[in-house]
Amino acid sequence: MGFDTNINEISKKQFDILEREKERLCEFCEKEGVLFLYGAGVIGERILSLLTDLKFDVSGFIVTNPPLKKYYHNLPVYSLNEFRDKVKGKNIKVILAFENASIDKFRKTLPSQKYNLYKIPENVLDLMLFESGCNNLVSIIKKDNYSFSINNIIEREKQKIENVLIVRLDALGDLVCSTALIREVRFNCPHANIVMVTNNKNINLLKNCPYIDDLIGYESQTDGDLYSAFGKIKRIEERVREFIELKKIHETEFDFVFLPRALLTGASACIDEVLLAASCKHKECITHIIDLDTHGIEKMAYVLLSNIFSRVVFQTEKKHETEYQLEMLEKSGFIVQERKNELWLSELDRFEAMKLLSKSIPNYNSIDKMIAIGVVGSMQAQNWDVKNFRKLIKMINEHSDKYIFLILGGDDAKDAAHYISEGIENCINFAGKTNLSQVVSLINCCMMYIGVDTGLSHVADALEKKRITLFRFPNDKEGKTSFWVKRWGTQSLNSVNIHPSLNLEGCYMDCQKKYPHCINQILPEAVYEQFIMIENK
Repeated sequence: MGFDTNINEISKKQFDILEREKERLCEFCEKEGVLFLYGAGVIGERILSLLTDLKFDVSGFIVTNPPLKKYYHNLPVYSLNEFRDKVKGKNIKVILAFENASIDKFRKTLPSQKYNLYKIPENVLDLMLFESGCNNLVSIIKKDNYSFSINNIIEREKQKIENVLIVRLDALGDLVCSTALIREVRFNCPHANIVMVTNNKNINLLKNCPYIDDLIGYESQTDGDLYSAFGKIKRIEERVREFIELKKIHETEFDFVFLPRALLTGASACIDEVLLAASCKHKECITHIIDLDTHGIEKMAYVLLSNIFSRVVFQTEKKHETEYQLEMLEKSGFIVQERKNELWLSELDRFEAMKLLSKSIPNYNSIDKMIAIGVVGSMQAQNWDVKNFRKLIKMINEHSDKYIFLILGGDDAKDAAHYISEGIENCINFAGKTNLSQVVSLINCCMMYIGVDTGLSHVADALEKKRITLFRFPNDKEGKTSFWVKRWGTQSLNSVNIHPSLNLEGCYMDCQKKYPHCINQILPEAVYEQFIMIENK
C-alpha cells in the first residue's frame, strides 16, 4: 500500500540519519583493535545486541568500580583499574554505553593511555535498535512458514465476512479500553465468527461478552521493554508458533485481523501480537500507530508495518486510548455507532458480589453507599503513599459516616490494604481475596472509585462510576510519551483526573523511579476537595 507522503518524507530523513550513523559505527568497529563497551547496564545491553546483529564481536564490559558480577551476557566485566592492567600495550576500541556519556570526560579518567573512543548519539541508538529489531521481525514474518497477504481494502458491502480475529495481550486497563472496539466490530460484522485472543490473566473480563464467539487465552510473558524483547525474538517466535498450532488458529482464514493496540511503540508483548497476526491466513490485517514525536520511531514503525499489513492507520491527534481504536476502525471504512466502553456481568457475578459483601459487612444492606479504593498499580511509581490513603479515608469519615470503603487489588496489594484498613471499621479489605470477575462485580456495587491509575480505574470508568484517579505523570508533557492524562483518563462524566503539576528532580516526561515518587506531590486534601465536588452530582 502507499504511504502518507509527509510521513514517508520524514521517515526517509530518519533512515538517512540511520545509514550515516551506521556507517560511522561500522567504520569504528572495523578498525584494528579489541572492542569493549564502557557500561554494563541497559544501554550496554542494547549496544551489545545491536553489534551482534551487525556481526561485530565484543570482548567485554568496563565499569568504573569493582563489579558485583564478573560476567554480563556471558562476557567478562572489568573494573577500570582491572581494565587498565589487562589491556596495556594493546590496541583498544571503546564504545561508551551509559547515559550522558562524554568522550572528553572519559579521556580524563585515563590520561596515560590512548584509546579509540566512540559514542552513539542516544536518540540515534534508539532508532538503530528499533530498525534492527524490526528488520528481524519482518524477516521472520516473511519466511515461508508464515502465511500473510497484503491486499487492497475490500469493499465490505460486497463481501461476506465470515471470520474475524481480534488480538490484545496487554494489561487489564488496556483491554477495558478495547471493549468499545469489540462491540463495534460486531456491529459491522453481524454474522461473522469473532475470535478474541487475550492475556490469560484477563480472560474472565470477557467471559460474558455477547460479541465474541470464541475466547482464547494466551500466556503473555514479560520480555522486558521493547528493545529487550527484540533481542529475544526467536524465543517469542517459538512461543507464538506453539500457541497457534495448539489452538489451531492457523486452520482458519480470517477476513479481518484487528490489532487494537498501537504497535511497536510500547511494551514487549506487542511482538507476540504482530507475530500472531502475521501467522494467520487473512485477507486484511488492520492496526495503528500513535505519533508521540519521539525521535521518529513511530514514523519508522509506520513504514515497516505498512510493508507487512494491509492497513496501518497513523494517528497524530491527542485523544483517549479508546478513541484511537475507534478512529482506526473509521479510517478503515467501518461505522462506529457508539463510543463508550462497556463490561458484562452475569447474574452469577452479581450474586457472588452480594454474597461477599454480606459475609464481610455486618448488617449489609444493598443500598449502602460504597467507595472502591484501588491502591496498587503495575509499577511502583504509580502508587500513592498508603498514609495518604488512610488520611483521605479518615477525612471522608469525618465528613460523613454513611460510606463503606472496599480496598481492592491482587496479592501485590495485600500489605498496602492491610495498613490502610487496620482499625477503620467501615474499611473492608478484599485485596488478594477475590478473582477478576468478583472485583468487577464489587466495583459495580460501588458509587465511586478512588485510587491510582490501574486496571480497576478503567473498570470503574466502563461501569460509569464516579471516579477520582491519581496519575504519576504531569500534564505538561501531554502527548509526548505513551502516558498522558487525556489518553488514559476518564470517559465518564462526574469524574476527575488528578496529577502532579511537574516532575520532581531526576524525572523527565514520566516518573522514572522504581518507588512512589512524583505522585506523592498529590495531597489527601486535594483529593478530598474533589470528592466533595462530585459526591452528590
